[in-house]
Amino acid sequence: MNSVLHQDHSAKVVKKLKLIGYPMKIYKNTAFVKDMFTSQVEAAKFEGAQVRSVSGIRGIIKKSLRKPEGVVRITFEDRIQYSDIIFCKTWVNLAIPSMYLPVTNLLQVKLTCFYLFQLINFRPMRKNRTGRGSKQRAKSEKKET
Repeated sequence: MNSVLHQDHSAKVVKKLKLIGYPMKIYKNTAFVKDMFTSQVEAAKFEGAQVRSVSGIRGIIKKSLRKPEGVVRITFEDRIQYSDIIFCKTWVNLAIPSMYLPVTNLLQVKLTCFYLFQLINFRPMRKNRTGRGSKQRAKSEKKET
C-alpha cells in the first residue's frame, strides 16, 4: 500500500545536458578543445569538470583560454586523436512556475480554489454513488419520454 509522507513544493527539476567539443590542438596528454563553450565566462564555470572522449579516454577541464573564445585546456589520461569527439555530461536546473496548490482531498473542492481549478482544467473526482445515480436518473428520464 502506498502513502504520502509529506508534500514538498521545493522540488528541483533538472535537465540532462551533453556538451560536445572537438580537439583543436593536441600535445601528449593535453588537448585544446573548441566548440564546447561559447565564451570564456561560460567555460570558467566548468573548470574541474570531468569529460570523456568517444574512444573512452577520461579527462578533466583545467583552464579556459582568453584568445579563442570558448576554448578550454583539458588533460586526459592518454593521448587522444583529432578524430575524437569530447563529451561533458552535466545537469541544468530548470525554473518551474511558482504556483503551488496542494490537493489533499480529490472529492471536495473549496470555493477559494475553484477559480484556480478552472484555469488548469481540473475536475475533482466524484463519488461512485453520485456518478452512477446521475447516469441512472438520466436513463430513467429518457425511458419515460
